Amino acid sequence: MSRLQAGQPMPGPNRRRGRMLFWYLKEGFAVGADSDLFPFGGHAFRAGETEGKTTAPNQADMQRILRRISEARRQADVVLVSIHAHEMKGEAKDQPADFLVEFSRACIDEGAHAVIGHGPHILRAVEIYKERPIFYSLGNFIFQNDSVTHLPADFYEKYGLDHAANVSDALDKRSLGGTRGLGMDPKVWSSVIPHWVMEDGRLKELALYPIELGFDLPRYRRGWPELSEKTDALENLRALSEPFGTRMEIGQGVARVIL
Repeated sequence: MSRLQAGQPMPGPNRRRGRMLFWYLKEGFAVGADSDLFPFGGHAFRAGETEGKTTAPNQADMQRILRRISEARRQADVVLVSIHAHEMKGEAKDQPADFLVEFSRACIDEGAHAVIGHGPHILRAVEIYKERPIFYSLGNFIFQNDSVTHLPADFYEKYGLDHAANVSDALDKRSLGGTRGLGMDPKVWSSVIPHWVMEDGRLKELALYPIELGFDLPRYRRGWPELSEKTDALENLRALSEPFGTRMEIGQGVARVIL
């Protein structure tokens, strides 16, 4: 509870506790002065020096996953943890949420050899934690969001289209003719492929190769990865990773982590 600040959803049992607290306040069995938490809309608010929110892993989920990692360590030579997480820190989409950092490090502590994140469709930092890699997001590898052949009825309804509309009509309406939306962000269409070597559970080499998925191509042709000679994604990744203590050198179209 001590980590909750303004606007943070209450995790697990704490959320139920928040609803109970609200009920107690409403019924007169508790008063606001008894707690510095104010429950509202399923969230717990606490006065702080700065505006914002913090997040933490749900402990029941965290313990369940750690038990699986412990089991996997006894059943395999290498344990990789994959996590899909869109959540961000503040309003910075390229920054992992607090809970994701805590979760990833806990997985390594438990014995995972690497944590591989995805979900926000763009690159996030690489951290070398206890001589093992954490990829907070590797962005997209294959991204064919705009080449589907069917869409559900509620997709058409959402954009005010009737039964006579087709997939192309719906995609044009969503993107306002290719002028807005996820597909208009160049960072969605570039990423990296990591290649690393470990010995005795310790990272020895980590190289990152840039790929492009065809940002400038028509939507029906883009989404397939190709190795790229551009270093924009590598430069971006290096800048994102520096606050996590990760240093990279870029040369001949490849980024190599300095260990």
